[in-house]
Amino acid sequence: MTFDDGPSPYTASILDILAEYDVPATFFVLGAAVDGQRHGSLVERMHREGHSVQNHSYRHPFLTRLSDSDIRNEFQRGNDAVERRIGVRPTCYRPPYGATSARVRANALGMTEIMWDVDTRDFMRPGAGVIVSRALSGADGRPRNVLMHDGGGPREQTVAALRPIIEGYLARGYEFISLCAPPRRAPVQAIERAPVPVESNGPSAGLHVIDPIRVFDSRVDGTPVDAATVTRLDIGDVVPHDSTAVVAQITAVDPESPGFVSPFRCGDGDPTTSALNISSGAVAASAIIGVDDGEICVVTSMRSHLLVDLTATFGPGGELGFRPVRPDRAFDSRTDGRPPGDPLASGTISRVELPGQRAAFVNVTATQIADAGFVTAWPCALERPETSVLNFEPASSAVANSFIVPLDDDGALCFYNAGATELIVDVFGAFAAPPPSPTTNDENDENGEKADHENANDEHANDDGLLWFRPAVSARVLDTRDGTGGWEGFLHPAAELRLRTTLAPASVGLGTITATRTDRPGHLTLWRGAGDPPPTSNLNYDRDDIANLVAVEVGEDGHIVIGAGGLGSAQVLLDLQGWFEPR
Repeated sequence: MTFDDGPSPYTASILDILAEYDVPATFFVLGAAVDGQRHGSLVERMHREGHSVQNHSYRHPFLTRLSDSDIRNEFQRGNDAVERRIGVRPTCYRPPYGATSARVRANALGMTEIMWDVDTRDFMRPGAGVIVSRALSGADGRPRNVLMHDGGGPREQTVAALRPIIEGYLARGYEFISLCAPPRRAPVQAIERAPVPVESNGPSAGLHVIDPIRVFDSRVDGTPVDAATVTRLDIGDVVPHDSTAVVAQITAVDPESPGFVSPFRCGDGDPTTSALNISSGAVAASAIIGVDDGEICVVTSMRSHLLVDLTATFGPGGELGFRPVRPDRAFDSRTDGRPPGDPLASGTISRVELPGQRAAFVNVTATQIADAGFVTAWPCALERPETSVLNFEPASSAVANSFIVPLDDDGALCFYNAGATELIVDVFGAFAAPPPSPTTNDENDENGEKADHENANDEHANDDGLLWFRPAVSARVLDTRDGTGGWEGFLHPAAELRLRTTLAPASVGLGTITATRTDRPGHLTLWRGAGDPPPTSNLNYDRDDIANLVAVEVGEDGHIVIGAGGLGSAQVLLDLQGWFEPR
């Protein structure tokens, strides 16, 4: 059973009937209706109740009459609308009016075209009895793809015909399935294995903001960094002397082969973790790197140009603590009223205000990409630096990166996009200074000494719930390729794994999540395990290996939950570089 043109006022009644018979269906929805306030939330119900939600364009035009770019825009906006609602992008489409061509299929963003073989023509409102007769005519056991409509006009007749149609097919021995739904597969295998320990290698630290600065660029002398070469960077002149770790953006440009980049604390020996996976082009990722006597180290597995930018440091003198927040969308350039298909022009500066914060843990996504380019983020009060936080190219439907970045005194953060694209900014955490400690009024020396002693024991009692960073020896706590962490096998769509850690409950692990050996688009979401998963994702992947920085709260039992969505399967790796904890 397939339904077109919704969601609408009639969709809820159709979902009620499908639930009554436990029948799955496929809904080809209109992006504009999904974005609508009145009925858009019904898409969430479709997804929750196990139906397949696919693309019927954004506005229902004749696609064959549109230009190539307008066809792509219709599909892109439709996909974006669905993903914003349910976190999953459609993999199939049905062209409005059935109007299709080779050109439409070539601009369908890789989606599969789904037509029909039984047309009830219910949109003409011929009467419920006629709709039932058309749906069941010729039902002789062969597979059938039945076209009906839950939107596009009055659909009382469709609702009235649905029960007899379902009962008619059941009486003829038919089984109902959803189209384009991810296959059901066995979950990843649990293995009895002790959790991988995460060991501290430095004191509790606060964040210290610095002006974004590029500390290394191999393109300056034109010589790429050779494979397996350790690049030692002396950063002692640009970070505070007590820095125990730095927040860095690592970018690989024009690699000569696929590979990965591993930043590490120079005194810790050869690294066993990675922060950046590369296939081609220019790829950027964030990393937390331990500082050893004013130096940091980076090693690449392939020959490539290498860029290293710093945005902040951690150390005992850092004055800012971390507060995780519920993921929130702070900026979406697609909602500023520009015409469809007209992304932000190259060279645009977008301002995002996060009042009351000194720095933020944010994720920026480039989508509807028209040109190859990059994104720079910096405190608006400063001049734009020669650094980048994201690289993108038109071959990607979307690309994202998480990072820690300082804000200006007004809490403002600016984004510059070199290359035409849309930008989305989500906030996952904030950094702020604790409130001032109360002063003590000493009455005499004896009382004064006692009061000072009490203050010394309670000097952090007024941290206002802030957490402080504890750097660690980088540890791979999960690798589903070999069972590290107690799980082995691919993480398939809709599967979840509970990773046992040695971190304390209510602490926040900071590290890198990586998806590898992916087959189709998908995403990973990490959370503490209590309650429903958040409506956001920490990592989106297609067919290439990809990594992203993540901060995830640890549950009361010491577990972290990793859930997979979308259609693609992946092997999953999690490397931790430290954690946030109360001081």
